[in-house]
Amino acid sequence: MSEPKIEVTEVDPCTRKLNLEFPSPQYEEEMEKAYSALNKKVTVQGFRQGKAPVRILERYYKDRVQAEVLQKLIAHSLREAADRENLKPIGQPRLEDFKVEDDKSVNMMLTIEVKPELKEVNYEGLEFVKKVREVTEQDIDRETE
Repeated sequence: MSEPKIEVTEVDPCTRKLNLEFPSPQYEEEMEKAYSALNKKVTVQGFRQGKAPVRILERYYKDRVQAEVLQKLIAHSLREAADRENLKPIGQPRLEDFKVEDDKSVNMMLTIEVKPELKEVNYEGLEFVKKVREVTEQDIDRETE
């Protein structure tokens, strides 16, 4: 899998936007692999298992296959961006925008939450007061009622 173009933009201390650009041949190759794997699993009426043409599979399963391919590309590029930009993602990315330009590229915009960078905090010299509340018989009786 070739490396996508990744552009990271800081929205706020805990949020980053990722612009991802994949070459169209890479996207098409991943789609072909996904349809090939799907063809081995599903049975389409009128065709033997594994023998259905891709255009028939596209008619029934295009959204499913495209979602799987996008998920794979996003996971790969998110790992790449995290390594390159030293990001620590929290949770799943949100897909904001997705475009497939014919014979050119596939563009995606993701938003991810990241762990904030904490600077060293000097806590020496701070005084803390521990408050202890006494529990009375009246408190216990009130709670049990």
